[in-house]
Amino acid sequence: MTREVLQRAGNRPKISCLALGLMAAGVLAAPVMAQGGNPGAQGYPRWSEFPPLPQNVPSTTVIRAQVSDIYARERQLLAQVAAIEWDRHDPDSFSLSTIARLDPELSKPVTQNIRDAANRFAAEQAARAVPPPLID
Repeated sequence: MTREVLQRAGNRPKISCLALGLMAAGVLAAPVMAQGGNPGAQGYPRWSEFPPLPQNVPSTTVIRAQVSDIYARERQLLAQVAAIEWDRHDPDSFSLSTIARLDPELSKPVTQNIRDAANRFAAEQAARAVPPPLID
């Protein structure tokens, strides 16, 4: 049926969308009407059950000022990044200076002793752990 509607609509996408929407509404409304015709009885909320409007919502002027502030800080950051002198000519000296700052103990490969100590620590922590209470 929807294919027929679309084929008949041809170059009229708004009309075909409207027809599809009305058709879907009719399909969805049929079970409600069959069960008494009162959508409120089907568990739909009433207007009185909706939450109240939010309070302390910033005005459009405040939001505009906050957005402008973010853009200003972005421009400031981009200017700072543009001022950095990037050294791409000698990557070897950079890597050597970085390696020299590292703790040699932390850059060693993991040995069996270290792995055993880590597993032992994890087992101790798991034994100490207390699961949260069950939700009733």
